[in-house]
Amino acid sequence: MKTLQYHKCFETLANELRLQIIDNLAKKPMSVEELSKKLNAERSRVSHSLQVLKTCSYVETEKQGKQRIYSLKKDVLEGMKRENPSNLFGFVDQHFESYCNCECRKTL
Repeated sequence: MKTLQYHKCFETLANELRLQIIDNLAKKPMSVEELSKKLNAERSRVSHSLQVLKTCSYVETEKQGKQRIYSLKKDVLEGMKRENPSNLFGFVDQHFESYCNCECRKTL
């Protein structure tokens, strides 16, 4: 089992801001400034989150003038489609609907 890789992947996705960024980039490519305004978050936090997502190959950048435009990588975008059987988000949604009748919370 690829425990370390799974840990890093889930750790990357276990961040509300990063999930919001992924959700917004699934709709259209955006700059740090656009994401900051849309998510009402500091540019530095958005920029840091984008860097983590880029390092883990969720997003890619394209330079347009002085701006960097971020978009989801094609395979990530394809994987997010609900009809895709390997859709991680769909799997989590299905699990939540079937089994999580109460709030899941971190145990100490």
